[in-house]
Amino acid sequence: MIQSFAEEMKAILKEDENSILILMGIGRYIFRESKEDSPQRVMDIGIMEPAAMGIAAGMAAKGLIPFLYTWAPFLVERAYEQLKLDFGCQNLGGNFIGAGASYDLAAFGDSHYCPSDVPILKQIRNMQIVVPGTADEFAALFRAAYNNGCPTYYRLSDRVNDKSNAVEFGKAAVLRKGARATVIVAGPMLHDILPIAEDYDVTVLYYTTIAPFDREALRENIAGNRVMIVEPYNKGVILEEVVEALPGYSLKIETIGFETNSVCNLGEYSENISDWGFDKDTVKLKLERLLEE
Repeated sequence: MIQSFAEEMKAILKEDENSILILMGIGRYIFRESKEDSPQRVMDIGIMEPAAMGIAAGMAAKGLIPFLYTWAPFLVERAYEQLKLDFGCQNLGGNFIGAGASYDLAAFGDSHYCPSDVPILKQIRNMQIVVPGTADEFAALFRAAYNNGCPTYYRLSDRVNDKSNAVEFGKAAVLRKGARATVIVAGPMLHDILPIAEDYDVTVLYYTTIAPFDREALRENIAGNRVMIVEPYNKGVILEEVVEALPGYSLKIETIGFETNSVCNLGEYSENISDWGFDKDTVKLKLERLLEE
């Protein structure tokens, strides 16, 4: 996904003279050609994320299109106040590309985990949140949304799905139709969930845009009153959307996602998957529990 971002960003810098790329301590190497091509519109502010947000907001207020790139916890958590005030409250457009997602940087310790990014950004007015499952999906969604005048967060991940799907910004993809339950999957979790869901009589809805959330697709494709939600960040974001999209439904719901403050262990994804509840046995157990009469 990072390489896809570098390629798309290089092209946008050439195509759109209003585009400005702001780096914050990482990315010099992959954007070296962009820096050579557009030296006045590629800058490394350094490890000063709140200040970078303020600079970007000033650019956006003058009609430029800022793109800010760094590791997710420093982009989202360290500069949250500036995101909320400078972009959300002032309704300015900008693009925030966060690498590392929940667990990609586990070797660097707790400071580099960021499963809280999507839930806290969801609280910012007008914030759009994109969680692609592959590099190609990222490219399509990035191109569709980067110049729409809203603050938009793109969540890059090392873990990707084994194949891309036809995705559209702001829309869910219906990957499978069944009768007994609806499985809602966000971004790169599809790789692990779809093979399990295919053994059951369930509908699978695939979301790569978390905000705005496609409630209409859910209402049109809900199978019964049973819902499983699978998210690669702190759970609860999609749960809230489901409840609000289906007023009057008596729902039975199972969730898979990070518990608040649960990501505190060093080690790779494969070493922690069981503790986080993302392993195949846990997923099957929850799905079968959901389908119990």
